[in-house]
Amino acid sequence: MFTIGWSLFVLMLMVGIYLQGVSIGLLSGLGLMLLTFFKLVQPTSPPNELIILQSAWMIFIATLEAVFVFDFLQDLIKKILVRRGSYAYFFVPLLSYFLTLCTGDRNWVCTIPTKIATKNSLRLRIPMAIAAHMAVCISPLSISGMLLLWVMAKNKFPTLQLISIMGGMTLSLTGMLSIVMHVVPEQFLVTLEHLLTKQPSLYHSKENICPTSKKINYTTYSVVLLLLSLLSLVLLTTEWHSTHTISVMDRIMSVRLPMFFILMLLSTAAILMLYFNIKPASIMQSHRFKWHIQDFFIFLGLTWFAETLISNDKVYLIQQFSSISIHPLFYIFLGFYILTIPFPLIIWLLFPLLIEHGISVLSLALFLVLLQVCSGLICLVMKKLHPMNVSDY
Repeated sequence: MFTIGWSLFVLMLMVGIYLQGVSIGLLSGLGLMLLTFFKLVQPTSPPNELIILQSAWMIFIATLEAVFVFDFLQDLIKKILVRRGSYAYFFVPLLSYFLTLCTGDRNWVCTIPTKIATKNSLRLRIPMAIAAHMAVCISPLSISGMLLLWVMAKNKFPTLQLISIMGGMTLSLTGMLSIVMHVVPEQFLVTLEHLLTKQPSLYHSKENICPTSKKINYTTYSVVLLLLSLLSLVLLTTEWHSTHTISVMDRIMSVRLPMFFILMLLSTAAILMLYFNIKPASIMQSHRFKWHIQDFFIFLGLTWFAETLISNDKVYLIQQFSSISIHPLFYIFLGFYILTIPFPLIIWLLFPLLIEHGISVLSLALFLVLLQVCSGLICLVMKKLHPMNVSDY
């Protein structure tokens, strides 16, 4: 069954990558149906909590776009760059890291420096983009960060220690890259700029982004940013228990962990909707909502198919991780799986096996950071090949 099931999974992935869009999720569902029909696997229950969490996050991110939070962040950094000039070039990447950590979205960073006529825009744009990309993996308001906290709590793993190590690694990487970008040759930057500027940004195209016709009230949006920062701080510093209860200020709240995330996201979105008087239709018409609907179907199909295969072959997979002599085909499939599956699903599906195998906190942190770096490079290549069909997870 192992050979048939995982071979079909790889085949569905390859065809889905070629067709792009929601086809990956639909083909995964078809593959699971075929294996179940021929009684080769016993399907697991649908990942209901994961899908609800992903839906709540999609509404939260779309609400932030609808109330112009991301436009405020862009305008804030633009003003800093214009007023401070070259003195801000070492500070702005770290600020981008912090703002991405507090909002759970990195796409607003993409075009900020291109709006400012400055000779060294590329020397700043790349560190900012990488800073935002690395911050997403540990942001408690991103789907990757929430799944990471959830998996760590379920498997009784030291979450705060892992987040601290990853935060130190990603911040160090951001700082070093900011310094390196100021000493690389100009010719290399011109070549790199030619590669980057050929990639259209869906999030910032004129037909998709919400117009910023209303004047941004810095006081109001500063309060919103402060509330998001406090929410991120609470989620990062909360003591998560394996029993899916939480302890805040020595008080126990018997709320299941994923449901707590869902309530926080939807409550924040509801407060913003009421304060800014935003209609639900505006949220559904935002680009982030439309784009992440596609990811919803991909999440559902891939997760259900992969969870079923892992459940049926869990003993074999753990033995392979523990074995000294591993078959080369296992390495090939594992590498293909890591390179093609969205980063949040790698956390959800693969990390429980690694934790059960007995991986250390430092090794897991290094593995996470390396995966996030690789996912950024893969996303860059895929946008070059299929600029209109790449998920921004």
